[in-house]
Amino acid sequence: MRAIEKNFPWRVFILEDDPDYSDLIAQEFSALGFQVEVCHSLAKARELLSNKRYDLYIIDRLLPDGDGIALVKELKEADPRLLIIMISVRKEEADRVLGLSLGADDYLSKPFNPRELVLRAEKLLGAKTYLPPQRFLVVGNFILDTKGKEIYFQGKRLKLTPYEFKIMELFLKRPGEIILKADLVKLLTGEEKKSRSIDVLIRRLRQKIGDSARKPKYIKTIWGEGYRFEPL
Repeated sequence: MRAIEKNFPWRVFILEDDPDYSDLIAQEFSALGFQVEVCHSLAKARELLSNKRYDLYIIDRLLPDGDGIALVKELKEADPRLLIIMISVRKEEADRVLGLSLGADDYLSKPFNPRELVLRAEKLLGAKTYLPPQRFLVVGNFILDTKGKEIYFQGKRLKLTPYEFKIMELFLKRPGEIILKADLVKLLTGEEKKSRSIDVLIRRLRQKIGDSARKPKYIKTIWGEGYRFEPL
């Protein structure tokens, strides 16, 4: 399928009241480079969508505070070009027809494999190969945008200082390798060019990716040498 030029990342809105189910869906999309926002109620969705737009909307029908099909209708009436996939435990043909007739571009009955949902999303977006390899490096749940000088973690952009970005960029380009502390110091300039500065930067990076200092999952200390980045 021909790739469509699009500024990274694709943005997906997920409305699903079951936290476990929404987490599975969000993880599948995030791992492939989508920027994901999850919502669990119709009221909250309306509030968020009043001033935000997404490339794709995944909307559950049966919600604790209403029928998701009403939101589908509202969105399509506001902008018929929006792409919407409806998901529901209702499998009857009449329900599928109703959802599609009121604006959904696709309808998927539960339970389903999250990967199937992603494939359907790619088909709607017309972009099976939506990450240009020369610009984006995907390492586990991390994505490095070499051109935009941005790093995304689990679909969300990390707010990094220039030095934090340089260190994280090196980690992403050399996953699983021991990076000597001396090599990290070489990335710094001026007053920051000190071994102790690296300790501070590593601590801040760990905080920003939710890594534990005592038992880190991603940035591990190799005593007497440096650090090793393990993307999981």
